[in-house]
Amino acid sequence: WGDASADSSRAERKSADRETAPPVTAAELAALQEHFGLGWRELRVLNAEFKRLDKDASGTVDRRELFEWLREPFTAFSNAIFDLVRAESQGDLRFPELVRALCTFCLLSHDEVLKFCFFVFDKNRNGFLDSLELHQLVNYLHGQTQEAPLLDVDAMLRDYDADSDGRISFAEFQVLNKRHPFILYPAFRLQAQVQRKTLGRGWWRLQRSMLARRHKAKSRKAGGNSLMSSPFQQWVDRAIETSVAARQNSRSLLRLVTHGR
Repeated sequence: WGDASADSSRAERKSADRETAPPVTAAELAALQEHFGLGWRELRVLNAEFKRLDKDASGTVDRRELFEWLREPFTAFSNAIFDLVRAESQGDLRFPELVRALCTFCLLSHDEVLKFCFFVFDKNRNGFLDSLELHQLVNYLHGQTQEAPLLDVDAMLRDYDADSDGRISFAEFQVLNKRHPFILYPAFRLQAQVQRKTLGRGWWRLQRSMLARRHKAKSRKAGGNSLMSSPFQQWVDRAIETSVAARQNSRSLLRLVTHGR
């Protein structure tokens, strides 16, 4: 009886493992663990949420359904989260794509969220936001909210365009956010909501600190090699490389967006 009971227990555990095991290849699993420090517990939690969203058991999740679950509007800005990881599809997402995108977004620091907002709306990749791009930023972040009509974009441009060239640099964008944090509040709210609905805000804060220490240790070991960049910086690098306008200004723009100077 003892052997039969033990065999039955092992079979049940294996069956449970198959049910909760995330749908990833060995290579994808290794990458998620290496880049984001995810363990089996975290992957199972994320997989449980993925299955809850994958109502038709297709192995994919629709982007719009994801944002309905988050109770956040689906806009060009929220959709840009998936550009961080070059998602293969413009619609449905596989588990590894979803995890990579959400992890990268959740692990952005406050300054990196600012840089992300700036870079998403800098459509021509020239290192500035002009009037049209600033209007798009406000429209996508605030949509049809009651506050939207109160945001005078043209006045912002006049007030924070320090050199009066009709556009805002990243340094000017930082000043704008410092004095009027409400403008970019929806971006930070979205990050907080993703953190809360996945592994919890406290977990993400601790994980960011742990990964920063690990990154610093690796950089020191490599002799301070600047090529060892964060997932966000890697995304910036890729976006620059594939943009014709950015190729003409790659050095100055890369320095601007990744270092803020």
